[in-house]
Amino acid sequence: MSFSSIPLMVQAIISAILIIAVMVLFLLRFARGKLWVGVIVAVVLLDQAAKFVVVDMFREGRLEPAQSWWSLVYFENRMLGFGESDPLLLVSALGCFVALIVLLLRLEKRNYRMGWATQLAAALIVGGCLGILIDRAGRGYVIDFIDFGPRSQYVYNIADLAVITAAVILLALSLIHISEPTRPY
Repeated sequence: MSFSSIPLMVQAIISAILIIAVMVLFLLRFARGKLWVGVIVAVVLLDQAAKFVVVDMFREGRLEPAQSWWSLVYFENRMLGFGESDPLLLVSALGCFVALIVLLLRLEKRNYRMGWATQLAAALIVGGCLGILIDRAGRGYVIDFIDFGPRSQYVYNIADLAVITAAVILLALSLIHISEPTRPY
């Protein structure tokens, strides 16, 4: 059986579990406290509560596009990330999982500790992935509801925005690190 023959929903669920597991390992091993647990819980609760409200508003016909730069909509996203369906999603997730485990082992040898921004980013990734996983496993699709206007190609939810925010934080931290002079760890 090849990876591409595994149903996409199963690949998405397994991929999310792998990413969540490795990020939690990083947090357990390298974080300087447990504040990240609160961030994860807050993201999941906010995401699921917002989806509950949007579903209720949709059923009652109270969702109308706003005339501003964003609006609430109701969209059942049955595709994978960014509206795509990649038959090799699980292969990609396994590659990332293995790379992150190798990184974890290297960082353990260096007695690495996460800074607050890295902890925040990791917690946002876990919370966002959990919010998406809850939808995929429970509904078979993800509820998206934040539309950033007519030029936007995508519709988002709180979980998506948490993961995107984490990516921006990690990119900024990487750029800062690259621009600093080399120093031993």
